[in-house]
Amino acid sequence: MEFRVTYLRIVQAVMLVSLCLYVWLGEWLRKEPKTLSDLVILKAMALFSIVNGAIVLFVRMQLLPATEEKLRLEATDSAVLTRWSMLNIMSFALCESIGLFGLVLRILGASLSQAAGFYAAAVILLLLSTPRRP
Repeated sequence: MEFRVTYLRIVQAVMLVSLCLYVWLGEWLRKEPKTLSDLVILKAMALFSIVNGAIVLFVRMQLLPATEEKLRLEATDSAVLTRWSMLNIMSFALCESIGLFGLVLRILGASLSQAAGFYAAAVILLLLSTPRRP
């Protein structure tokens, strides 16, 4: 159990570092100034990000507590431990995808201030998704 918590925290740290790399990559790839002419893309990415954020919050507030309670009752159940790990990794991946939306928008021509909301949301949700011991 302790190994899984440590493993998940390492995965979380790696994903936080990759979010920083997305910001750097978005700035490095943007050599000439462009503008995002199609605001429909920005609105669609924002909608996808909101849905991803809602799913992350649902997983963190509904699914994980139920799984953690099962783990408290039966700490040796490997199926429940695997489900707990996969729910944590799924929430990490959804948080990471919000940061990727920001990178894609930046590459398509969005300003840094438009993409910054996506980057910030990804970092905040990822930090809120820190795995804790059941």
